Amino acid sequence: MEKYYLAINLGVTYGRHILGHYNEGKMELEEVYRFENRMLEQDGYICWNLDNLYQEILTGLRKCKEQGKIPISMGIDSCGGDFVLLDQDNNILRDGAFYEMLSKEAVEKIDFTRVESFLMVPNYIGFLLTGEKKNEYTLATATNLLDTKKKDWDYARIESLGLPKKIFEPIGMPGEYVGQFLPSVEESVGFACKVVQTTCYAMASATMGDIDHEEDALYIGTDNWSLVHKSKDVYSERRSEANQEKKQNLDLQFMNKSSLLNPKRHIKNLMGMWVMQNVKSELADQYSFEKLANFAEDYFEYEGRIDLMDERFLSQRNVITQIQYYLKEHNSSVCQSIGELVACVYLSLAENYGKSIQEIEEITGKTYDVVHILNGSYNTELLNELTAEYTGKKVCAIPEQATALGNLSVQMLALGEFASIEEARKSIQETYELQNQAVKSN
Repeated sequence: MEKYYLAINLGVTYGRHILGHYNEGKMELEEVYRFENRMLEQDGYICWNLDNLYQEILTGLRKCKEQGKIPISMGIDSCGGDFVLLDQDNNILRDGAFYEMLSKEAVEKIDFTRVESFLMVPNYIGFLLTGEKKNEYTLATATNLLDTKKKDWDYARIESLGLPKKIFEPIGMPGEYVGQFLPSVEESVGFACKVVQTTCYAMASATMGDIDHEEDALYIGTDNWSLVHKSKDVYSERRSEANQEKKQNLDLQFMNKSSLLNPKRHIKNLMGMWVMQNVKSELADQYSFEKLANFAEDYFEYEGRIDLMDERFLSQRNVITQIQYYLKEHNSSVCQSIGELVACVYLSLAENYGKSIQEIEEITGKTYDVVHILNGSYNTELLNELTAEYTGKKVCAIPEQATALGNLSVQMLALGEFASIEEARKSIQETYELQNQAVKSN
């Protein structure tokens, strides 16, 4: 009888349930359910629709039951450091989760005297399924509130920010057991299942599942947010210059996050396809991303650029108007067509990638020839080509399956299917050939 494991990937635009099982040295994957995951805008801030998200997760679990493929464990990963605040009765202090990049003003509006628990989104879903509250290490590194040496919350920093340290639930490492489905959940979906703490940060799962993973490599994760990072800790490379590098990191807005393969990854958050997603929505979703990219191909000489990190672009509303306003304010030519509009966004994003990679190379004193890209929810072949042009690097596209492979590998390690990370990596390498895109820069 086959032993199935379930990876649930939560992206900003969709979620999916991927079943995996180990067969003759390879992992076989099957997508059993995919659902739309739209953000909400509430009180001017972006948040997750958690009620809908949880119901979709239960629906996907029922699909496994319907197909007669019952997972013995499951793990959840998500695209960012989004979090939930609970009161003493475990009620959410708002209808949706807080989005990762809250402004200072938004944080100041939170009444922390009512907050009892802080959980990252996948860990909150785990709590709903098991009744156990536990954060996960790779996701916790996304908060910038972690002591990476102790692998625990940095309580001194938390208190210095005026946050109550009691609310930060314990941190578990990838592979730890969270709990069993609650009786009510078991009754709802039709089976019992273990919940395992996987690498809950999607990019950490993807690097685990990247069959061309290198010890020291450049990565870009492209979803609604983009993550530009290198997979080796900068400080371990040049200890004598650590203080200067720390200052550079703060100036250039880099931080350390973790994966299973690399305890520290040097990383920077950038705006990703969020603006393009909202442009598409504002055009009544009448064009696919592929069609929009085709419109842009004749307008790469367009010189208008926007700062995608400008706070006006965090909103889901009137994004096309906001782009035009920004261009006027900065004395750039206003977009006259859909092609110019899309070209403006893609070119601005590719330039940001190029600048961030240049900053990494300046900090490390190293030059890289290849950048690995995980494209997330979007058809971004065009963005890969522009990234190659603006970084001067060969672009290697990580298969979409990499995140699920990494998630499943951690579960299989935890339950003894693999004896070591090396054995898991060998299985991943035998499962898929890397879908390279050798995109040459001009």
